[in-house]
Amino acid sequence: MISPEALKLNEILRNAPKAVDMDLAHQRQAGEHAEDITSEPQGVTYEEAYSVDGLWATPRSWDGHSAIMYLYGGGYVISSPHSRRKLAGHLANASGACALVPRYHLAPERPFPAAVEDAAADYRWLLERGHRPEQVVIAGDSSAGGLTVATMLRLREDGAPLPAGAIPVSPWVDLACTGETLDTRATVDLTVTKTSLQRMADQYLRGADPRRSPPLFMPTSQACPLSW
Repeated sequence: MISPEALKLNEILRNAPKAVDMDLAHQRQAGEHAEDITSEPQGVTYEEAYSVDGLWATPRSWDGHSAIMYLYGGGYVISSPHSRRKLAGHLANASGACALVPRYHLAPERPFPAAVEDAAADYRWLLERGHRPEQVVIAGDSSAGGLTVATMLRLREDGAPLPAGAIPVSPWVDLACTGETLDTRATVDLTVTKTSLQRMADQYLRGADPRRSPPLFMPTSQACPLSW
């Protein structure tokens, strides 16, 4: 049975202005309020992670060792660490691990492969701080689910110590937008359209082939430099 809360959320999403119909500046403004209606995690301490321009979310139950590197979704063009602060806290509480939410460069200002380069560098920074790879998990939702997969591929290609696992949450990995449900389910999707996905993919890829194998990956020699 559908809960009253789920029905209310459905109504809010259905009637709210669609971020996909906005220009990029207003999309980014809206993205910073993505968690306004969500619950505040309890018993979580937040700290700035200045070296990666992000934040830490640490639960009371943390064992002092385990960590999640959480990458936030937003089509590679919107969102920030603080716009996903609550989700990071809930992940920390559920897992008992501290959650690191690093910032990564967004398109179109910094297109592919900047986000992959950033995430791989942030993972290495986590290890440099003393976290052991077997006690680290990389997670991400939506576009950052795809970024999670791409980061794992990049780390493997570099011969870096791999984390214990990866958690791609509802990942967007088909940047060519070939899935038939984009058309067959178009009238029931509350937040995404095929046109909006194609626009974000174009902004992020800037001419790179989304059908390359492995997906979402580019060799180091073609990567843009990392600087904030």
